[in-house]
Amino acid sequence: MWGLSSAVLVGAAGLLASVFAGGAARADVVRIGGTGAGTITLAAIAEQAAAGSGVVLQPLPSLGSAGGMRALNAGRIDLAILGRLMMPDEAKSGARVVAEIRTPFVFVTSLSAAPVMTGAEIVEAFGNQRARWRDGGPIALVLRQRTDGDAILLNTMLAGMDAALEQARTRPEVLVSVVDDDNADLAERTKGSLATMSYNQLMVESRKLRAIAINGVAPSLKAYEDGSYPYGRPFYLVVPATPSAATMRFVAFLQSERGQDVLRGVHSVLGRAP
Repeated sequence: MWGLSSAVLVGAAGLLASVFAGGAARADVVRIGGTGAGTITLAAIAEQAAAGSGVVLQPLPSLGSAGGMRALNAGRIDLAILGRLMMPDEAKSGARVVAEIRTPFVFVTSLSAAPVMTGAEIVEAFGNQRARWRDGGPIALVLRQRTDGDAILLNTMLAGMDAALEQARTRPEVLVSVVDDDNADLAERTKGSLATMSYNQLMVESRKLRAIAINGVAPSLKAYEDGSYPYGRPFYLVVPATPSAATMRFVAFLQSERGQDVLRGVHSVLGRAP
């Protein structure tokens, strides 16, 4: 899909090119890779990050969390953004989490008007093959792979969801996506879809999907911060054992008051690193 996600990444690449074209051959570049929703979010703040920290971000297209860690440990990127915590093998090199970015975690649909659902209705939609939307149309599930951060989070999000997901995974018609962009693309083009994604990706990319209100509360950054919408999605910023000075300067920028204001502009807040 050549959507806003690609446009944002190309824009970040253009910023990088402009720096070098201007003769700044020693520009402080930070190469970023990992889960798609995370890299898109960081790409969207690249210009403001450059102005605030002097660091030029070079985000790569979605590698997934596992791909981001492989690239980081191989020295091909400077900063990984993961949708889950590191696996033990991934951390053996000395890589460590230095910051956490959070955004609401949402259920989305391609329906023209998103319904309001209770938590129990959502669990039923995943676990019951005969479940239907209120207009009678079939619910087309889009799942993530078992090891994906979204799938791990979804398992514990609502009471009974783990069993419902196991039931859904036995159904041959259920779609399974690989990375964040693939997940959003499938959800957009599938009639009557029901999928999960991070709120920042939904908003930054202006996806043609509607977020579902749960128990009467529509997801938003404000609702997430005040606790009325309690479902959050963490992203973990991971650096190698010996990170570059530019990488840590970018992390410091995110942790500053200005950086946190910039994050709010892409529907995200800084959490506490584990």
